[in-house]
Amino acid sequence: MARTTTEEFDATLAPDQRAVIERAKAFAAQVVAPAAEDWETRAHYPIDAMRAACAEGLAAIEVPRSHGGLGMPFSVRLRVAEEFARHDFAFGFALINHHNAMARIADSGSPEAVERYLSRMMRGEIIGASALSEPGAGSDFAEIGCRATRDGQDWVLDGAKRWICSAAVAQVFITYAQTDPGTRGPGIGCFLVDATAPGFEREAPQRMSGIRAAGIGGFRLHAHRVAPDHALEGPGLAFKAALRSVNKARVYVAAMAAGVIEASLARAVGYGQERRTFGRPLVEHQGLKWSLADVATTLEALRGLVYRGAAMIDRGEDAQLAAAMAKKYCGDHTIGAVAKCVQAMGALGMTSDGGLPRQMAAAKAVCYADGTTEIMNERIGAFLGAYAAPR
Repeated sequence: MARTTTEEFDATLAPDQRAVIERAKAFAAQVVAPAAEDWETRAHYPIDAMRAACAEGLAAIEVPRSHGGLGMPFSVRLRVAEEFARHDFAFGFALINHHNAMARIADSGSPEAVERYLSRMMRGEIIGASALSEPGAGSDFAEIGCRATRDGQDWVLDGAKRWICSAAVAQVFITYAQTDPGTRGPGIGCFLVDATAPGFEREAPQRMSGIRAAGIGGFRLHAHRVAPDHALEGPGLAFKAALRSVNKARVYVAAMAAGVIEASLARAVGYGQERRTFGRPLVEHQGLKWSLADVATTLEALRGLVYRGAAMIDRGEDAQLAAAMAKKYCGDHTIGAVAKCVQAMGALGMTSDGGLPRQMAAAKAVCYADGTTEIMNERIGAFLGAYAAPR
């Protein structure tokens, strides 16, 4: 039997790395799948499931062993995210963003910050998040308006953040702010914002269909004081670090889109094998068979782009173009692929029983997360010279 792109990719990983992925598969099937529709309906942030995933080590994959994490490569985290997204994109997105905050503290945090937060975050006692976007600045990250002003050794932050995963419950935010207005990227610094400290005001979560369990929301800072040991990176360095991290984000979001497509295709094929029309299984009718063949091809093509990007990141190569292409492809094709699966199931595809309406909404969310499809075109366009005919 032919192997899928995922099976081929997993075969390149070490046995202990594959074991983590298998643990994630089991957790997703046993804990996430039965509850996902309820989380979406109630707009409930699944804090208990998050803590259980942390206990399984699934939120500290890239955190170094010296800090209590698994110390594994990006590819393992990406595959775990993909497996969670098969059952619930929102849960996977929240868990991966919690992981990102821990990895950032482990990498750039002061000893005091590591001591105060990291072990509690790895146990899921407190949730972390990354705060880049604002009401007036999303894809153009360099235009953020949140201000950081020096006051002695401290920084004082003022401004608003929005569209932040886990903002509904997070206590620790990796927060970017402008230290020198008008300078764009070179003036941006990165700070640890503690939601329990004065000057932090949490906003009501945004009820975004398909990803309500991710706790997307925002907060406002009013003279929020940040001590020196809570400053992660100074002006200039923070912007470069954010751009490096966004390549990872674009690749894992595309991987999660692959998980969404895979789950939808499995549901449609299973239905087509069971349902009989005109004396034979529905899936044997050419029209449906060809439609789902298109979905399978889209899935494998997307995975090819995703796993290429992941391998480049693990090798320490510049993955900006590969990440943009993977993200663009998922933005262009995920909705259409899921829609074909819904169509293959007729009216049943629109019910919540199989989760396809939720997956359809999540498919639209991937068009915006960590950079819009239009921005991906801009990134890819910047590399078109590489495709010029040789002189």
